[in-house]
Amino acid sequence: MTAAEAADATRYFMPHLAIPYHWGRSVGTLADAQLFARTAACNAKVMTKGETLNSSDWRKDFSLLAHWKLDEETGSVAADSAGSNHGTLFGEPIWRPADGRIDGALELDGLDDYVDTPFVVNPGAGAFSVFAWVRGGAPGQVILSQQRGANWLMADASDGTLATELKGGRTAKPLKSSVDITDGQWHRVGLTWDGSNRTLYVDDVQVARDTQPALPAATDGLYIGAGSTLLPGTFWAGLIDDVRIHNRAVKP
Repeated sequence: MTAAEAADATRYFMPHLAIPYHWGRSVGTLADAQLFARTAACNAKVMTKGETLNSSDWRKDFSLLAHWKLDEETGSVAADSAGSNHGTLFGEPIWRPADGRIDGALELDGLDDYVDTPFVVNPGAGAFSVFAWVRGGAPGQVILSQQRGANWLMADASDGTLATELKGGRTAKPLKSSVDITDGQWHRVGLTWDGSNRTLYVDDVQVARDTQPALPAATDGLYIGAGSTLLPGTFWAGLIDDVRIHNRAVKP
């Protein structure tokens, strides 16, 4: 929700209630709306006339563009529980329904296993976040990349620390952390972009951050467990679980 949208919403907001509703007159100021939006930190969904929302979805995170739980037991499809961006398995990945960080996970061999997904998000269009649970891996191997684009989440080729090669401008450099993610333990890794800053997270702790010019536009699909051009050495050797993509900069 932008400040302008929040300001408009104050027309239907009574200060003594925490529920927006139609009151028929303007209430509040832009500053009030900005404060409310910041402190409430609630999810927003723009609905069209006549659209309905099931009451069971009231807690749903509408910023979630894609969510591959990777809990399948068989088959060659990684289902997207947030939408229809279902991934297709290539190589011979193995479903591990009892070995994930959250229920099941997908095991990849580091040679030619990966998941190919449709287009989900354009980095040049605005804020977004990607998170995943991983175990294993080796320096230079990639967790998530955009096809023919950049490696979004990876183990740095020099020391296995979390890094991203998603950058703005030709002179920009990759961002890397000092935290090794290839130590054989489960780690939740993440990258957020708020329109100005790249931030890396390991186990929900910020481990690197910098400021960048605008990111380049890209409208290709994604690879889970492989580099953007499927080069040898970029395939992940280990487990990947619970991959999520949001259309906002998520703070764990």
